[in-house]
Amino acid sequence: MLRTRRLMMVLIGLALSSTVHAIPSSIDPGERYVELALALDSATDGGYIFRYDGPKELRDRAESSNLSVDEIASQARGLLAYLNERQATGVEQERQEALRASLLAMLGRIRVLNGDKLSFTDEAEQIFGVRPPRYDANEADAAIASIEALLPGEGSLASRMEAFEARMKIPSGRLSAVVQAAVDECRRRTALHIPLPDDALEVRLVDQLPAIGRYDYLGNYRGRVTINREMVDASNLLYIACHEGYPGHHLRSVLLEHQYGKYDWPEHDLKTLYGPSAIVSEGLGQYAVELAFPESEMENYLRENLLPMAGIDPSEARRIIALRRAWKTLSPYATVEISRAYLDGEIDREQAVDLLSRYTLKSRETTSQMFGFVDAFRTYVVTYTFGEEFVRNAIEAAVANGSSKWEAFARLATAQVTPALMQNSEAGKE
Repeated sequence: MLRTRRLMMVLIGLALSSTVHAIPSSIDPGERYVELALALDSATDGGYIFRYDGPKELRDRAESSNLSVDEIASQARGLLAYLNERQATGVEQERQEALRASLLAMLGRIRVLNGDKLSFTDEAEQIFGVRPPRYDANEADAAIASIEALLPGEGSLASRMEAFEARMKIPSGRLSAVVQAAVDECRRRTALHIPLPDDALEVRLVDQLPAIGRYDYLGNYRGRVTINREMVDASNLLYIACHEGYPGHHLRSVLLEHQYGKYDWPEHDLKTLYGPSAIVSEGLGQYAVELAFPESEMENYLRENLLPMAGIDPSEARRIIALRRAWKTLSPYATVEISRAYLDGEIDREQAVDLLSRYTLKSRETTSQMFGFVDAFRTYVVTYTFGEEFVRNAIEAAVANGSSKWEAFARLATAQVTPALMQNSEAGKE
């Protein structure tokens, strides 16, 4: 932890060592941060912000400023200097620490945009506040062998996986009802442990979506989950429903509004793609299915409820669980380690696509398209695998001190994402 704190001070020093644009003390620091984030999103053609639901006039002001990336960096350093001098206590101090972490992430992303050569690990630390560990190819190969045993037969393993996924497809006439039933069950299980306000979650099925699912918070405890009907099946539906809905992204959005909405902080109207908050958000989403459906309970629910409702052989429940277990072992290497080697220049794009095809059991054409995500968002890939490790370690530490998993999960979901929060997890230690 001491090494991490020293490094944080070095990062702040580096951030403040360049030109600094002074920030008037009359301006709310959260509003100024949001304006800079909106300006950066505009300057990078929509490559920085995932969601913004704040006042239109603030977006208009940011976009009309026509600030260059370097000017945004200068003003971000000025806001960081202002926050370092500003006195605050209690929840306002936590807020300032969260804003500082977001500004450091912004400056780290600007370094990447400006062509600074950072290693994969250093870039992840500057932007997301963590140093992702190395993942072992031998463990990934062992997981591949497990999948081979789970999907016997002729043809390549990728073709056998494709055939399995085809068997898991939910007939179109049943899909809407099965998806809604899964979301309802996720909410029911969550409500047993975490009090929910009068919330609502809309579910949409669409044909065109870059990912398997997406969550959008609509305000006032309302949200929307959009699911790609071409990619969802009986083997991944509970994961999507938990990750995007309960107790994942929707629950976190609702709890954050319930806890902090009274402060009317502008930064809560904004969700960027870059910063430590993404580690916590995606980590909670990844861990959500494990929390709501421990393995034995998931197998029972699949066998007794979801698979029969979908018209799929209930005996497949055990195989779904075993394949998921193998994939969780395989995923860190497939998503993080291959991206690390590529971004660090150890392998070229063609080699990276070949490796990703082998370790995701997808066609080369599919993985080439998937790799566009790495080209665009680079170290964001750590938010899923490492984020889940971060959340699991934080929750296990809390359980060791007497909390339940659900209590620890709820606290983490509503925590302001400060450097101290990131440093206090064993997940970030090498």
